[in-house]
Amino acid sequence: MRILIIGPFFPPRIGGVEKVLYYLAKGFQKRKFEVTVVVGKHDEKTKGHEFYDGVEVYRIKNSIPSAWLFFLKHMDLIRRSDMVHAHGKFFWYFPFRFLFPFKPVLTIYHGADARISLFGRTARRIAIGLSYDFLYVGRYAAERARMK
Repeated sequence: MRILIIGPFFPPRIGGVEKVLYYLAKGFQKRKFEVTVVVGKHDEKTKGHEFYDGVEVYRIKNSIPSAWLFFLKHMDLIRRSDMVHAHGKFFWYFPFRFLFPFKPVLTIYHGADARISLFGRTARRIAIGLSYDFLYVGRYAAERARMK
């Protein structure tokens, strides 16, 4: 099975979501799954493509237009994936949801993602509606998003 993980950041940047993505990727690999991670660049010195502790990682400019251009150029990452895990970055994947309507997408929201505007909450509801399934990590995230 091939899994594409999309998220905000990945080690060596330090943070809670970064650890979750790292251990998730390593856990999938331990079960013999192929894993590719696409995350935002946390600084300009960071490589655009690397293998971090055996995990293939693409780091892109942290914006929706940059993500859409990246996935247009690397559509094979989506095509060959059996499942997409979107960690708070569903809208990076949004237009491709319509190109691959039967591709399972699991959208995961973490606590830090919960502090959002009315527009953000509306966008989140759209993302959840277009996802195969969704998960909130922690009660705090669900309460803050008002979507228990």
